[in-house]
Formats: sequence, C-alpha cells, structure tokens
Amino acid sequence: MHIWLSLWGLYQELCLAKNQGVLKLEVQMDSAVIVSSLSLGREGSKTGWTLIKKIKVILIADWDVKIIHVYPKANWYADVLGNMGCVAKNM
Repeated sequence: MHIWLSLWGLYQELCLAKNQGVLKLEVQMDSAVIVSSLSLGREGSKTGWTLIKKIKVILIADWDVKIIHVYPKANWYADVLGNMGCVAKNM
C-alpha cells in the first residue's frame, strides 16, 4: 500500500508542477523501488503499474525532471527544517 500511495503522490505532484508551468524539477523520494522503476525502466509490481505508466508519460514531456533517491533520514531532516522555516515565517 505504501508504494501505491507514494506513486499516487508523485503523480499528483508532477501533474501540479506541469500545470503550473514548471520547466525544471527535482523530486527526492525515499523509495528506491519507485526511483529504479522509473529510471531503469523496471515494471515493478502490478499494483502500481498503471500509475508508473502515467508518470512515465508525464516525464517524457518537454521539461527537465530528475527523480532521485534519498534515504528516509535525509528526508526527515528536510521535513524538520522546512517546518522550522514555516514556524519562523509565521512569527
């Protein structure tokens, strides 16, 4: 279920960025399975195959998108720093 939710989140984020006219994007994900499925062309599980196909269609559009793997701890630190920035901004 976690993989499917991550794929759905990625799909929604890519659609939003594309609709907003973003031309260059770097997405950091803590799921090595998803990153390898998209970058190496692996099909992955049957559960997420439809979403992977939809994501690949978006990725081949006329824009520069990189999807890279980050370790969960690095992602956690980014979340903490981002939340600190939001709190400081609202003070």
